[in-house]
Amino acid sequence: MKLFIIGNGFDKAHGLKCSYWAFGDFIQEHYPQYYSCLMAAFNNDSGIWGDFETALPRCGNELENVGLNMMEERLGEIDYTPTDDEGIRFWLKEQYVFFRNLPAILRDWVEHMCQKDVSPAYRPNVIDKDSLFLNFNYTRTLEKYYGIASDQICHIHGDVGNPEEILIMGHGSQKSIEYALQSLKSVEQDGAIVAIAIYQCVVDCLKLLFKDTGNIMKSHSEFFERLSDVDEVIVIGSSLSKADEPYFDMIERTTSAHWTFYYYNDDSAFKKFVESHRIAADRFSMVSDKEIKL
Repeated sequence: MKLFIIGNGFDKAHGLKCSYWAFGDFIQEHYPQYYSCLMAAFNNDSGIWGDFETALPRCGNELENVGLNMMEERLGEIDYTPTDDEGIRFWLKEQYVFFRNLPAILRDWVEHMCQKDVSPAYRPNVIDKDSLFLNFNYTRTLEKYYGIASDQICHIHGDVGNPEEILIMGHGSQKSIEYALQSLKSVEQDGAIVAIAIYQCVVDCLKLLFKDTGNIMKSHSEFFERLSDVDEVIVIGSSLSKADEPYFDMIERTTSAHWTFYYYNDDSAFKKFVESHRIAADRFSMVSDKEIKL
């Protein structure tokens, strides 16, 4: 049996504007106030849209820096009283609520994006309908344009066609959370109440934005149990981002399948993957996706 791993490049090939840059443009146009707050959370660095999920832990650093600077300014005031700390606490609360709104805006963007009709971008013999599909996209391009049955597809980060599902976008940096927890533990020992509130907010935000791949795979355990029969893995449109590596790792541990990586411009991420997993040369192929496009 074949397993297709479908990434963002798959939808891009069909003309959908589904890059992080497009997401940023959507927020700026439809949620300008939110966009301003978001950019402030990243110190106004527009470069975050190159790989938004990977950049997400940086908001914790900015939250820490701004919070500590506010605290030092308050403490430096001649007429400082502990009640002045309420302003910092209010600001911290706003930051947490702000990041909680991200999934709703993500869904709005995907729904807006899906209003566009597209045409198949790959040759008819490429997409085998009798296969399984691990789909990293939120859209239903596979179902709508290739006739793939829904029970053969795992929308690992959510399906926009299901209004009950929360679409998942997040970082994979457990280290950033561990650092924040260590910092929180340190200030708790010092008893600095405002500093404790600051680091607690950093921890909460980083945890909120964390893509917990382990629990995500558990929630889709029935699909992953079916992978024992897979003897061929075909990757289309994926850049193998850091946050999504655990899925690829699990598949390699579960199967002894042959891998075919179709890449757009750069195959370096896939080379690192096969090298780190010591996948023998006869068990993988790397092919330009130009070979399978219409």
